[in-house]
Amino acid sequence: MSHYGICLSRSGWEPYGHVSLCSTNTTPLVIQSSLLTSGAKLTLPVSMLTSLSERTPLSLGNMSDAKGNTNPQAVPASHIPVRTRQEAKKLLAANTEASMDDGDSTSFEENVANTVSKTVTEKIGALMERKFTELHSTLDKLSSRVEDNTKRITETETGISGGEDRTSSLENKLAELEKKVKILTNRAEDSENRSRRDNIRIMGLKEGAEGNQAVRFFETWLPGTLGLETKRSSIKIDRAHRALGPPKKNYNRPVIIKLHNFSDKQWILAAVREKGEVTHQGDEIYIRQDLSPQVREAWRQFNGICERLIQRGLWFQMRYPASLYFTLNGEDYSFKNPREAEDFLSRSEMPNSLPPRNPSFRPRTYKTEEKLGGPGVLLFI
Repeated sequence: MSHYGICLSRSGWEPYGHVSLCSTNTTPLVIQSSLLTSGAKLTLPVSMLTSLSERTPLSLGNMSDAKGNTNPQAVPASHIPVRTRQEAKKLLAANTEASMDDGDSTSFEENVANTVSKTVTEKIGALMERKFTELHSTLDKLSSRVEDNTKRITETETGISGGEDRTSSLENKLAELEKKVKILTNRAEDSENRSRRDNIRIMGLKEGAEGNQAVRFFETWLPGTLGLETKRSSIKIDRAHRALGPPKKNYNRPVIIKLHNFSDKQWILAAVREKGEVTHQGDEIYIRQDLSPQVREAWRQFNGICERLIQRGLWFQMRYPASLYFTLNGEDYSFKNPREAEDFLSRSEMPNSLPPRNPSFRPRTYKTEEKLGGPGVLLFI
């Protein structure tokens, strides 16, 4: 008679798919599936396990049924030898009844699933708790940094706002100071030019022509050259000297003369306009009103326009501080901005020749101090 065995794992009876059989011969028999479908758990006392002789376990995966089909679900396990088919049935039935008596109606699969689910849930819960703890720690650090950065940003914004307010206040003060500086600059220039109102500037006179007694030389030379002897007996000069700075090669420094009387200055300039041309030892001399460097620079901006007016034979005049007056087609015009005057002349139809407003006006050759080696102020006013 053949002997059969039902495999028992170290933790208890395995489910029906994990049963292995034992036999003393080489032709094992397979327990009918009807014996293993109840899902009951078979338990045996220890005395019964020790009373049975050991047999070599056969894995169900190495066994085949009558049709030769191999069962892949078998796993190694301890086994209990059973002598007859009836004993196997009795053992399985007894285990089933014992399980039913204990009120265990849950299938093995459900128990395994519940156990696995519980274990996985506990593991995942522990892992999530650890991760959440780390996440909370990281979030706390980030929150602290954000609060610190927010505090710094707030302080920075407050500082910037205060700086903007101070900057706005300083800009207003700066605008006021610029206005005051401009007013004071204009007043200083006006005061300087008023201090020069009795002065004349002589250009083109050779260096050293006045000798060591410049005052005496000009008190004699000016009336004689301009023909003032018949009108007045003499002119009075307070000071006469060359412009500051060392002498330069091929350049005659201008002579600045301080007249004692304003009327003498007016008298000399009127005589120069009437005479038209003044010379000394063959050199052409130019006598003009002495002006501050700022005013002379402003007049210099009108040089090109004045040259065009002279070429057209138009009457014009530069007036203090820096205004150009001229007559075109019987109309008088004045400009303080040289660009505006140039645009106006470009738009206007200027005839090639017009009779001057003043019959005594004689256009002269356009010359500046630049052509004489000087800074380039207008000389034909």
